[in-house]
Amino acid sequence: MARASNTKYDLCFVIVNFRTPALVTQCIESLLPQIDWQADHIVVVDNGSNDTSVEDLRRYIAAQNCAQVVTLMCLDENEGFSGGNNVALQSVAAQAYWLTNSDTYFHPEAVLEMRNALKQWPNAGIFTPQLESPDATVQNQHFNRITPITELLTASNTGVIARMFRRHNVAIHNVTHRQTPDWVSFASIVIRSTIFQQIGYLDRNFFMYFEDVDYCLRAKAAQVSVKTVATARVVHLGGASSAIKFDQPKLKPYPKYFYSARSYYFKKHFGVFGWLAANLLWEFGYCIALFRETFGRKKKHAVPNAWRDIWITKV
Repeated sequence: MARASNTKYDLCFVIVNFRTPALVTQCIESLLPQIDWQADHIVVVDNGSNDTSVEDLRRYIAAQNCAQVVTLMCLDENEGFSGGNNVALQSVAAQAYWLTNSDTYFHPEAVLEMRNALKQWPNAGIFTPQLESPDATVQNQHFNRITPITELLTASNTGVIARMFRRHNVAIHNVTHRQTPDWVSFASIVIRSTIFQQIGYLDRNFFMYFEDVDYCLRAKAAQVSVKTVATARVVHLGGASSAIKFDQPKLKPYPKYFYSARSYYFKKHFGVFGWLAANLLWEFGYCIALFRETFGRKKKHAVPNAWRDIWITKV
């Protein structure tokens, strides 16, 4: 028997879909054998796909006879990552929420391992599973704070500069128990409901990208503890649900909303002058890289028109 909408679940899985119904069904299929059908729930938010997504997902839910444990919410417009997740967070009551991208699927026992971690660390507020590629390669998911100096490192792509400003390198490789990352990837993340009550929901001004950085920094300021659960393994296809594919062989321009989110992030956390500093440092780094690529025959790494698009503030 399905629970009433005002009943608090133990775990609520939230999957935001935008024209990726096949990926969503793959994710659901990996979850259905693992979850407690009486205590957990899955919410799929269709973000105004305006394609066959809703019909495909409804057909799948009916075929699997899982309507009691899977709810499909349909939005008229694309609310972005933050907005789409917030709809589910504000509509379904749960002890904890597992936000996961549509391009993820769960290894067996992943949910059990995470459930055990929630019990083991009752004072921790955010839990990240281990993200892996399909070939079982562990993905980077722990990061340092993104600062204006970070933009110099990103744009210059120069080892000497990276070593000079080592503390501003974003990715943390081989994180240890002594390290506390400033932020973790929200490709798949578990957050207790008490944290949303404490610091609020995702910032809707981030349509997509940088919302995870922002939320983790807000959580860190509120002294919320983050735990990594390496035994809870989640496969992240990476880029399948996004317009940006960081490992693509041919660089393509990033969507405008990426730069809009970037500008909003720097202005929110560093002020207007911090945003200006970030852009100027990026431009300086880009000049360094351009010189090395022109005279040193280095491979180009900056996406086309980035020198111009970093100044975008709204879309």
